[in-house]
Amino acid sequence: MRLELPLWALLLFSFASFVVSHWIFTVPAGIGLAVLGWRGAPWLGSFRWLAFGASALLAMPFVLAAFFAVRDEINAATARAKYLRTLERDETVTGLPLYAGTRIWFADEAHTTIRSVELPRLTTILEVPFTGTVVWSETVETWAGMLDADHSIGGWPCRRGWIEIGRDGTLRRCELASAHRFFDYELPADTKVSLLAANNAWNFSIPQDKGLAIKALSATAPGGISLQVSGEGRLKAIHSGTGQTIVVHGVRLNSMNVRFSEQAAFGEAAEPFVVAGEQQPAGTAVKIDLLDGTVSLAGPKWWLSE
Repeated sequence: MRLELPLWALLLFSFASFVVSHWIFTVPAGIGLAVLGWRGAPWLGSFRWLAFGASALLAMPFVLAAFFAVRDEINAATARAKYLRTLERDETVTGLPLYAGTRIWFADEAHTTIRSVELPRLTTILEVPFTGTVVWSETVETWAGMLDADHSIGGWPCRRGWIEIGRDGTLRRCELASAHRFFDYELPADTKVSLLAANNAWNFSIPQDKGLAIKALSATAPGGISLQVSGEGRLKAIHSGTGQTIVVHGVRLNSMNVRFSEQAAFGEAAEPFVVAGEQQPAGTAVKIDLLDGTVSLAGPKWWLSE
């Protein structure tokens, strides 16, 4: 929604913004005018009152800024009183064992739902060592924060740094500290791993300087691509934003968007290719049978095939 202000309000706001942003000039000017109005020679007459008025006008934006700062601090203090609790001793809160000094921000005044915790020291949450601030997302049901050191989470060798885990402590997101095998995929170190909870699939972002063998395609995916793999290990999609190609049964496909069903691959040819006896230009959507390698034109909305 666009906020419409009257002209006088815009002019007043512009003036206040100018005075505050150029304080190095306006503050001395305001002080000088106040001194002139207070200690000026009697013969200045009404000009002394004009100096007082100009000084007050220059001071007004600072007075208002101080007022709003105090108001905001009062509101913040009220929010802290309602939603913040600092533990005075080690305590288990909503199932989490926390140390004394932990600052807990709650989502409700009854303190039944945690929004975030500010940890005073290394703290293990759901068997994961966190440091700093750990945030709970009710929408996706994850704890997110900084992993204190390389650590195995559910068998995944996660690197120190930002991670996400689920309510039950299972991995949702991290960067691999070392190579890891997932079904037929030998994921290299530095691969970014994330669980797409909505469709129970994993997304693997492969490092730019490393490839990945895909046994189901008898092909090697170039570095910099992302694979979407089901929880059962079936390849569902390949994505990339850098225009690399991947060869599937002799057909070079643009890795920007390649989809897979149980028996076929769908994508756009990266170069001219003969399909059904006719030369087709690059960018033509094709379907490749993964059993016998037959290539045909893909139907409309092929990207929805799975």
